[in-house]
Amino acid sequence: MSDALARDLARRARQGDVDAAVRLIAERRRAGALSRERVWIAAALGDEAARRVEGVPFDEACEPQALRWVTWTASQGAEVAARMAAAALDVAWRETSFCCFVPSARGFVLEARRLLAAWLAAGDLDREGLTARLRAAARPPADAGGHPCVEVARGALLAVAHGGSYQRTDVLLRAVRLAGEAAGERQVRVGVREAVVPWALDL
Repeated sequence: MSDALARDLARRARQGDVDAAVRLIAERRRAGALSRERVWIAAALGDEAARRVEGVPFDEACEPQALRWVTWTASQGAEVAARMAAAALDVAWRETSFCCFVPSARGFVLEARRLLAAWLAAGDLDREGLTARLRAAARPPADAGGHPCVEVARGALLAVAHGGSYQRTDVLLRAVRLAGEAAGERQVRVGVREAVVPWALDL
């Protein structure tokens, strides 16, 4: 596949052309430029093109229940877990920040969002130091409780800071569940999908 065609397919995929996305993903898979794990991450989050490439039926009415889409995807590594955590927190904050009146709670959530963004933007070496900062920052002030995003932010920070896959998945699952209670599970799922799929498929 020529570079010009690849760029055109990527542009059309970003604009919502599912057929173009299917062709692009399939070509990248054949060329070894995109791993099967990344495609499965996108498929698990409900991306139609990724599901078609991997032969997974796409039916919006049969989206995984009980947040199983979180547990499998988060087990694929700290990077994808961090992107999911940050996206879930962003959605919950967008939907509920208007009712956050306690300055310490607002400050805690905003600092969590900043640290998660910094972790995602950093290289592997810098991430080691940032991981310790995330773990230390996951202690909200005593007077910050009450707003749903405080616990979502705490869970998001710990999901990235935990080294073990089992612990990371368990903590992230709770954070996403709380975000869903605050903002609606479907909105959180869509927000996570929109944040993670372009990274997974390198679009």
